[in-house]
Amino acid sequence: MRLILARFYRRPSTAIVVLAIGTALSAAAALLAAGQMARESRLKFERAVGDAKTAIETRVNDYADVLRGVRGLFAAMDTVSRGEFSRYIQNLDLANRYPGIQVIHYSRPIMAAQRPAFEAMVRGDTSIDPRGYPKFSIRPAGIRPEYVVAVYVEPMAGNERALGLDLGGDLVRLAALERTRDSGRLTASGTIALALDPKRHPGFAMRLAIYRKDAPVATVAGRQAAFSGVVSASFVAIDLMRGVLGGEFLEKVHVRIHDAGFLGSPGGLAPPTPENMMFDSERLRGREPPLHGIWDAAVPILSSVSELEVGGRRWNLYFSALQGFGDAYDRWLPWFALFGGVTVSLLLFGLIRSLATTGSRAIELADRITSDLRRSEASLAEAQRVTQQLIEALPNPIYFKDTGGRYLGVNRAWEAYFATPRDSFIGKTVQELYPGNPEIADRLLATDQVLWARPRIPHVHEESITTPDGRHHDAIYYKATFTRADGGVAGLIGTIIDITERKQAERALRDSEARYRSVIAAIAEGVLLRDRDRRIVTCNASAERILGRSLDQMRGNVYFDSSWQTIHEDGSAFREEERPANAAIRTGKLQSNVVIGFCKPDHSMLWLSMSAQPLFDDPDAPPSGVVTTIADITQRKQLEQRQAMEHKVTRLLAESGSVEEVLPKVLQTVCEALGCACGARWIWNEREHKISCAETWSVPSEEVGAFTAMNREPRPWPAETGGLIRRAIAGGESIWITDVARDASFQRAPQAARAGLRGAFAFPIRFGSEILGVMEFFSRESRQPDEVLMQSTRSIGSQIGQFMAHRQAEERVRHLAHFDDLTGLPNRNMFNQRLSHALARARRVDEPLAILFIDLDRFKNINDTLGHGAGDRALKEIAQRLRGCLREADTVSRLGGDEFVVLIEGASQPADVVEVAQKILAAVARPVHLESQEFHLTASIGISTCPGDSDDLQGLMKNADIAMYRAKEQGKNNFQFYSAQINVHTLERAALESDLRHALERNEFLLHYQPKVDIGGNRIVGMEALVRWQQPGKGLVAPAQFIPLAEETGLIVPIGEWVLKTACLQNKAWQERGLPRLRVAVNLSARQFTHESLLQDVARALDETGLDPAWLEFEITESMVMRDPEHAVTLLHGLKAMGIHLSIDDFGTGYSSLSYLKRFPLDSVKIDRSFIRDLPGDGDDAAITQAIIAMAHSLRLVVIAEGVETEEQLGFLRVNGCDQMQGYHFSRPLPEDQFLRLLQRAAVSEGRPVTPG
Repeated sequence: MRLILARFYRRPSTAIVVLAIGTALSAAAALLAAGQMARESRLKFERAVGDAKTAIETRVNDYADVLRGVRGLFAAMDTVSRGEFSRYIQNLDLANRYPGIQVIHYSRPIMAAQRPAFEAMVRGDTSIDPRGYPKFSIRPAGIRPEYVVAVYVEPMAGNERALGLDLGGDLVRLAALERTRDSGRLTASGTIALALDPKRHPGFAMRLAIYRKDAPVATVAGRQAAFSGVVSASFVAIDLMRGVLGGEFLEKVHVRIHDAGFLGSPGGLAPPTPENMMFDSERLRGREPPLHGIWDAAVPILSSVSELEVGGRRWNLYFSALQGFGDAYDRWLPWFALFGGVTVSLLLFGLIRSLATTGSRAIELADRITSDLRRSEASLAEAQRVTQQLIEALPNPIYFKDTGGRYLGVNRAWEAYFATPRDSFIGKTVQELYPGNPEIADRLLATDQVLWARPRIPHVHEESITTPDGRHHDAIYYKATFTRADGGVAGLIGTIIDITERKQAERALRDSEARYRSVIAAIAEGVLLRDRDRRIVTCNASAERILGRSLDQMRGNVYFDSSWQTIHEDGSAFREEERPANAAIRTGKLQSNVVIGFCKPDHSMLWLSMSAQPLFDDPDAPPSGVVTTIADITQRKQLEQRQAMEHKVTRLLAESGSVEEVLPKVLQTVCEALGCACGARWIWNEREHKISCAETWSVPSEEVGAFTAMNREPRPWPAETGGLIRRAIAGGESIWITDVARDASFQRAPQAARAGLRGAFAFPIRFGSEILGVMEFFSRESRQPDEVLMQSTRSIGSQIGQFMAHRQAEERVRHLAHFDDLTGLPNRNMFNQRLSHALARARRVDEPLAILFIDLDRFKNINDTLGHGAGDRALKEIAQRLRGCLREADTVSRLGGDEFVVLIEGASQPADVVEVAQKILAAVARPVHLESQEFHLTASIGISTCPGDSDDLQGLMKNADIAMYRAKEQGKNNFQFYSAQINVHTLERAALESDLRHALERNEFLLHYQPKVDIGGNRIVGMEALVRWQQPGKGLVAPAQFIPLAEETGLIVPIGEWVLKTACLQNKAWQERGLPRLRVAVNLSARQFTHESLLQDVARALDETGLDPAWLEFEITESMVMRDPEHAVTLLHGLKAMGIHLSIDDFGTGYSSLSYLKRFPLDSVKIDRSFIRDLPGDGDDAAITQAIIAMAHSLRLVVIAEGVETEEQLGFLRVNGCDQMQGYHFSRPLPEDQFLRLLQRAAVSEGRPVTPG
């Protein structure tokens, strides 16, 4: 067989056959490798694409969760203020944690009628910016039924144009808004370009609707009804994607994202276009995207398309591999296989060819090899000699062992290290080297066994040994095996590196560090170590205690707490570069004893004295870190602030002139010095048994402002023994509540909790043993009792008490000099001063005035019967009634005894003076109840005028006195003019009264009708019946002339019955003719209202005329119902039971009281024409009108404006939601026939059949 193979290999053709077969096999291997690499590249590409899609989806969901968190803020709180919204967004740290978010804003729906008030509210909102937003308006301009306005915007810088944007201002935005509202889910926009991005990269927006709490939102209709706002966020796509895809991935894979539109869109999903491209990874690499298509043509095989749903829209994600996607080795492996196979084939080819050569070449080769071996042996011997010399020359101990553990050799360094000559130790084991330390020998032997187990892996270990000379060493052993010619392990070679000195240095360093840490831990000051980027690395326990923050909370952060605001001692903000650590890093210099204040979110203050020492690794290099030491000086600062507070309070009291002026400033001073959110001063009225809040101060906060506003309402004296104010009054000492939520006696705890208030204290205002009031203060954090502070408050309370007592004494003296001590009316001196001023003004502007001298009739009977105490009470009651009869500008004075005098300025007509005199007579004539008895007083009034009777003080007073006695002579209970001419006028009035008594008999009265018009629909919805007197031979008499006379004489009762019956009869007749059913309003006079048979008279009129009570309305003035509220409630409920509508006439001019109005069964209110006259130009009238409308609507009352004469007035009323109007702008009061034609025209315009009249 061997001969056959020899002959085969000697053939030349054999080598060629082997080469051909090898080449073919190499090509096949290359093809197989190429296919395998393609499959592995596809799997690798798909895994990378899947991971990228997951990362993109996770990032989008994380950002969407931010929006859901904002919605959760609104869901968790009843109201969210601008400040709370701002703080929440700032705490999100958008720039660092969510860099893709450009802006987040909250929008709320606003009705058209609310727009002016809403814009005014936002412009005046100074909770964030002290300037407010003076240019705020809803954009785009235009009148729309409803707006959804961006009211909170964060961050505001650069996003100012978003504030006020109406999300429903155009059709595109409106459609997106309605989709968000109706779906109840997160919705996204298409591709947009954000104005804030200077490169105009594509972006998009996401919105999430907010619904009212506890409202049903299971259906679209329910969501529409419960919709209360929307939160939105805008994103730049490229910023959103930063950090999502790794740099290595982007170098190998091209990614594009296209927005295909809403899922389920009628037009279907859109194909990828440049317009809907959301993101291109080339831009992250700083390159412009290619223009040739979506996939990279270089590697067309590796591409993929994925889908992602974002806010109801479809995003298509296109991935394509770039050139060089796979590893270079993978791409070249098929070629390596081919090249290697061909190379092996060529080598085989050469070998077989060489076997075919002659034997002489083999012999020659053998001789050459023998010669080379001899030379190699000589070289090997020389190499061994050189190697031995090198080993001997090395400074580290070196040794050799065989596999049995016996020493084969060592160098001179080993002999010196172990103080043992080699000749005495060669052939021995390690146990013999350490006869007295078997444990060291065992450890060294064990490490040898590790090396024998894994001979090809060198072994390194540290060891502590003791040499035979008794010295201790720390050393590193390095061991490796050496082999025989056959590859078997022959033994090991080891070297020893002595590290004794290094170990000693390390131990010394550890001991030093331990001592340093012990010292640092023991000192009271806080110590923090920061790196070159100012990030906190470590700190001691004192720092954690002082800051109230653990090392884990601070490690890696630049700030102790990013929510803390830093301030100087003067209250100004600390700039970033001024912070001690920053300054030390920047300048490389020590920053010593820098005082810095930290204001926490709960408004508590932490004051620190800080020093910062830079650390240097190299004196010529920048600092590598900084050590900061902190000392808590909060108590010192509080003491300084309290001393400054006491000094400031003392200065304020010394410089101020009145209690009302100074105490609000004192409240503010104490709050700011102690970090309190609000404060108030309480006083009490022992006679009425009520306490009330005199002054308040609070930080600019809606919640705290609502709490202080609630405090302003007077309340009954608390019956319980607990509470803050009651305890301060009862004990006469400062009271401290650590947490109001846990104090069961504090009744305002729920309101305080809503305002975020926890701690509270109060102290009495004392003057000697007398308590003049209580000061209370609230803070947002819980505080432990502070005895030093309580001592300060005692001092302040005493100072304020002395100030108040001094001012009260001064005020008492001034008051007694000018006012009557019993009634509080101006005394003779004050009256003479005012009369002198009035006379001077009258001469200057040629304006008349009148004096009414009043003397009470039969007043002596009260003093004689019940004593002077009862007489004094009667005088005080009469004084109050006289005040109620006069205008604000008029003056009533008590001269002494039972004499009073009234000064009326601007009395241009005698009738004006007569009207006042009649009011006074009627007011005095009302019964006076004293000690369970009823007394009836009357008055005699004398009147003198200027310039008619006199133009000096003495003359006027004398003439009025004369006229008063004339009234006494005329039977008392009347008034007399001093002037004979005015007495003539009195005779004329008597004649008018006589004619008026016969007017009903002569059928001289008639009714005019004025329409009431619905402002929204511009149609007649009612009418008012107004009485007119057609006096024969004299024409129409003005109502102002005969109505007061009718009231005074009592004729108003039969006249009112005639008006009621006539109006009902006429309305019934018009209804029977097919005219629109309208409600007719009839005015009730004061006499009618108090008439005992009013209910019977009304029932009779309705029964006789047949008019349905639903079409009758009574108009009553405020003064009528407020004169005797209990009687009014009973009477009005009786009228309401009949089905009659009730309206308050001339609303706003009388005794408006919500508490009483809520008790009356009213249907509507009429705004007095005096408030309408100057609309919309007069700001005060506008504000009053708006308030009346809002108040009436809150009580579900219809609002009617009377006296509307211009289109501008009507426009103002329409915008502010007024329901109805009445006035010359539509129609003046019309006679019956003219009003009939007006109704007929209205009926025809509505298509209603009317019976001809």
